[in-house]
Amino acid sequence: MEDVLLSALCCHSKCAGGCCMVRVFLGVALALGLTGCTLLSSPSCSTELEVTLSPRDTTIATGTSFTAAVETRTCGGHQTDHPPTTWLLEEPGVVAVDSTSGKVEGLATGDAKVDAVQRRGSLGDFSFGTLTVHVR
Repeated sequence: MEDVLLSALCCHSKCAGGCCMVRVFLGVALALGLTGCTLLSSPSCSTELEVTLSPRDTTIATGTSFTAAVETRTCGGHQTDHPPTTWLLEEPGVVAVDSTSGKVEGLATGDAKVDAVQRRGSLGDFSFGTLTVHVR
């Protein structure tokens, strides 16, 4: 079907004038369009990841728990894999957090902050952000 479309847009004799170049350009443009790719980035796009922590701010009861999560997406909105997240407490005593799984349990009434970081050895830690947990 693409060949019929390209033939209609091109001249009828093979490779007359700039016809071959037009055919190649249109073929590449059509292929990129079908796969969702673009040759030029949107001006609002960057190489940075969009990071979403969930839940960002939550209230739980003493003795209950939830599992926090980090999701990263590229500029185009495609979900990406990221290195393992390490979960760290800023104020121990109000909640307990499993540093590997992100499970947060309410221990006592109060507020706590839980940091999501990526450990990068000698490069230091990269912070994905902070969750706020209110325990009531």
